[in-house]
Amino acid sequence: MTFETLTFDRRIIKNLTREGYENATEIQEKAIPIIREGHDLMASAQTGTGKTAAFALPIIESIAKKHMSNQKKRPIQAVILAPTRELAQQITQSFLDYSQNTGLRVRAIYGGVSKRNQIMALKKGVDVLVATPGRLLDLMNMRLIDLKAIEFFVLDEADRMLDMGFIDDVKTIYSKVETECQTLLFSATISKEVEKLAKVMLKDPMRLDTAPKEEPLRTIKQSLFRCDERHKNRLLFTFIHENKPQSALIFTRTKQRADSLFKKLFMELGTVGIIHGDKTQRDRLNTLNAFKRGEITILVATDVVARGIDIHELEYVINYDMPDQVESYIHRIGRTGRNHKHGEAVSFVSPKDRGVIKEIESLYGRIFHDRSEQTSDKPVKNKVKKPFTNNNKSTKQDSKPYNKKKKAYSKDKNTASGDAKPYSKRKKASNTEAKPYNNDEKRSNNDAKPFNRKGKTQKPKARKNKSKKPFYASYKKNKN
Repeated sequence: MTFETLTFDRRIIKNLTREGYENATEIQEKAIPIIREGHDLMASAQTGTGKTAAFALPIIESIAKKHMSNQKKRPIQAVILAPTRELAQQITQSFLDYSQNTGLRVRAIYGGVSKRNQIMALKKGVDVLVATPGRLLDLMNMRLIDLKAIEFFVLDEADRMLDMGFIDDVKTIYSKVETECQTLLFSATISKEVEKLAKVMLKDPMRLDTAPKEEPLRTIKQSLFRCDERHKNRLLFTFIHENKPQSALIFTRTKQRADSLFKKLFMELGTVGIIHGDKTQRDRLNTLNAFKRGEITILVATDVVARGIDIHELEYVINYDMPDQVESYIHRIGRTGRNHKHGEAVSFVSPKDRGVIKEIESLYGRIFHDRSEQTSDKPVKNKVKKPFTNNNKSTKQDSKPYNKKKKAYSKDKNTASGDAKPYSKRKKASNTEAKPYNNDEKRSNNDAKPFNRKGKTQKPKARKNKSKKPFYASYKKNKN
């Protein structure tokens, strides 16, 4: 089904054509009519299937029909909550691309940056507000955001939002909504916690499930290399030199491992970037934009960019460290193979990651192509140090075997080693017999006397008796 058959506005169709969208995906075909009819919706879909456009297009169409571009003060009509800053930026950019020439004002607010510019934009008026829960709640407590007039309330990546502990903030924000708005909930997976949240926020919702477990991402070729933890660096460099990827996204488990891997790749390749939670928002945004423009060919990241990041024509996703959960694996590899384009996901599997692989294969079948044998017989460029042995000492053929026993020691250089006597740490006895020590011999001259500063000899003084007198004796003397 094309977007023209969905009877969108010509301006929206023109924007979609410019972005390369022709046919609607499954989630878009099913969700757009439900949203147009005004029903609440709970939908699940695989990552990279167009969930953002599924709720963004009908929202843009509804607001654009009201011709509110001439109003000076414009109340917020749609709020979209996202769990991360990167996802909020991605949703905002999608709204801006789809709503060109419609007069809509779209703004994103999130933490990690100054509030000043965000407050100034809110005072000018915003139609669609994309926000993270923490920053939105802060500005609401400052009485800078009013949700009285909103018509659409959207939760994107609801499962991730609950995993990050935002459930209380989401409920608090939703309680401030006074009018009856249309609530939309989108998630990659529908867990029990998501269903509990939906019962509280949604009223008689329609449910869509377009992410069946038996059909994983078809456009992604998935392969693995079985290796030890210590061989991952060598395997990664070999893979990069052989395949020469134009764009590759490498995932690590922790920020410390990401920093360590980034330093090694940067010294070898140069065009490498890094993104994780300790980086500032400006650095993360600049690095991500440079990666999208092709200025950086390899991006090292943690799971902070595993969701909501749309990178066109990403060639490889490399799992340097396997995630702990199957859902995280699906979101990672979903960065490639988007919009019906092909990609490849490569995973380095250590012995401790076998449990995750078994769990993935139990859900999706044998989807991995094992490439471990392709690199097992290849020679290693780096020289391997041989273990030390006594035979390594003798390099010549005629040399004698190494003997640990010490050679005989002799002080006389003219004597041969055979005639030398064994070395002993004991001192040799002198010819003259040692005499006992005498204090009187300490003086060099027998007639010498103690020396005085004036140059005169001085007789030794008699030693005084320093015994103290009793106190009463001195008292009687002073009294007399």
